[in-house]
Amino acid sequence: MLASPIPSTQLRHLVQQLLLGHVDELDARCTAAFVQGWSSALALMRRSEITAAGASVEVQAAVTTAVDRVEAARRQVLDDDSETPLAASDCGDGN
Repeated sequence: MLASPIPSTQLRHLVQQLLLGHVDELDARCTAAFVQGWSSALALMRRSEITAAGASVEVQAAVTTAVDRVEAARRQVLDDDSETPLAASDCGDGN
């Protein structure tokens, strides 16, 4: 895979709004589950050979690029956010 794409400021703000805007009233476990849901949705979309089956290679590549950009923005938002820390000890064991 190529170097991780740098998301635009607009994409980063959108991801921040949609991701962190929903966790204000959630406890640590629910926050972790919400963030894991994002990760799972991105992993699903990354499988463009299945989710965009029958689409051209160019469309599948565009889906992969979009997922890469959203994933990079998600990482930036979670890395930069100091108001909603996700400590591993708070998130349980993933079950």
